[in-house]
Amino acid sequence: MPENMGWIHTIGVHPDYHHKGVARALFDDYRKRFLKLDVDTVYTIVSLSDNMQLPFFEKIGFRQGNRIYLEIDITKEMPKSDRLTDYEFKRIM
Repeated sequence: MPENMGWIHTIGVHPDYHHKGVARALFDDYRKRFLKLDVDTVYTIVSLSDNMQLPFFEKIGFRQGNRIYLEIDITKEMPKSDRLTDYEFKRIM
């Protein structure tokens, strides 16, 4: 990951204010703040099916990067592995 990076979790605007430049104004403010912090690359995560945020972020210049987003449902049993089956972890500090 680049050293001078920032993240935008989401930009949310009340539906009554959609398409009035509010999200763009919020991003412009974030951009100024990032630049003051010497951030040169900004990341966000958007669902491919999000028909509001994805077009917005693309419109202001975000593009799909060279990283992929991975996820796991940790409530389900993990696949068994032949490694670390007979080990016990102990706290040493």
